[in-house]
Amino acid sequence: MNDEDKPLSVAAFESFVTEYKTAQSKHDEHQTKNRDWSIRTFVAVAIYTGVTACLFILGTCTLQTEKDNLYYAQRASVILHDALIVPISAIVNQVQTNTVIGYFFIPQWENTGNTAALDVNNIVNFQFSRDDLAEGFTNIDTTKKVDGPASIGPKQYLSAPAFRQPDGTVGFFPQSCLNEMQDNKYRFSYIWGWTRYKDVFRTIGRVTKFCWRIFGTMNLRGNIEFIHALCDEGNCTDESCDKIKSPPRPKLPVAETCKIEIALPPGATPTLPAPATPPTAPLSPQSPK
Repeated sequence: MNDEDKPLSVAAFESFVTEYKTAQSKHDEHQTKNRDWSIRTFVAVAIYTGVTACLFILGTCTLQTEKDNLYYAQRASVILHDALIVPISAIVNQVQTNTVIGYFFIPQWENTGNTAALDVNNIVNFQFSRDDLAEGFTNIDTTKKVDGPASIGPKQYLSAPAFRQPDGTVGFFPQSCLNEMQDNKYRFSYIWGWTRYKDVFRTIGRVTKFCWRIFGTMNLRGNIEFIHALCDEGNCTDESCDKIKSPPRPKLPVAETCKIEIALPPGATPTLPAPATPPTAPLSPQSPK
């Protein structure tokens, strides 16, 4: 009888079971340690990957921020710095009177940026009204754009008389209508306009808008200025001007004419057309006396 066929004694069987349990316990302990190390390794790799991704994103954002900061620091930026108000006096019989009939309005568009503003165009409008103008009136242009396009160098100005008429001539802001505001014929007077341009970095068009409500004029240190307040709309730049995708475009009231009264200097007479000679019937032959 071979040894393999001999039955195990109780003591040998118990010894075998004990050794098996010990081996199984060591195996389980080894598996547990391996699992712990696997988890720790995974967590470490995940943390490393996350930190690397965060550093990459941070670097990308920093680079983009630096580019944006450079762009905003160097790009053109056109604003309405001021406006020259030039009074116009009436001339009668080649004699200049003391009567101011209106004002040339010359906006001073300033490029506050460090690079040139290109393809510059602008329009300025005005309107007198008995009632307040409807919302969105600053989206309407009533005059012709100033000849252009032009360019404005960094830290430079562009000045050109506004209120261009359809034939290209320069109009003026009428003093007579301001007088009739004092007589309560008109209650509202507005000047509004815009300039559109591009900068050297991007092809996207840029825009600056302004709108003033006019109350009258004043003499400030020898210069004529409009007494004005900012409108509730039409004062914006770039993206802030495009908050409404389809802005309203109301119909403006028909502009009315204002009566101009001119105080003539002594001895001056207005030039009037010669009266037409009334038609006469042909003379009939007379009998000799």
